[in-house]
Amino acid sequence: MQASHPSRSTRWCALIAGCLGSALVLSACSAGSGGSTAPASSSRAASAVASPISQAPSVDPSSLGGVTLASLGFVNGPQGFRVPDGLEQRQRVDQTNVVTLVVPGSQGEQLYDYLRNALSSLGFTLTAASGDSLIFDAPGWEGAFTMDDQLAGLTLRHL
Repeated sequence: MQASHPSRSTRWCALIAGCLGSALVLSACSAGSGGSTAPASSSRAASAVASPISQAPSVDPSSLGGVTLASLGFVNGPQGFRVPDGLEQRQRVDQTNVVTLVVPGSQGEQLYDYLRNALSSLGFTLTAASGDSLIFDAPGWEGAFTMDDQLAGLTLRHL
């Protein structure tokens, strides 16, 4: 009997959820608050299984507004990749093989909506969505986004 292997989408969801979970734990520890231990509610209905997404028609990336990762100081992100203007960077990773941008949860919905509308224009294919998470790719890149009430994270991995 052959063992089944999780799909790339499932692995990315798990990876991003783990990274965001770690960031949330670190954030909670550094905050030092003795607040409620109840889990944060999500702004979108969660789904147990990632589902394929149909692509929106492509438009000129400059018409999307926003700013490039390079203008935010990222050196290693995909050339021309854009995010909404005015995001507050909480944490960041800028390595040759991966870039990650973490913003406050209050900006998660804005970033989620922007990515849903802009990915195809930026040369990425949205391959799955589950609750508050997106998975997408382009030649040479894989990306994922997830959020909760405290933090939202965007990760782009160079292949």
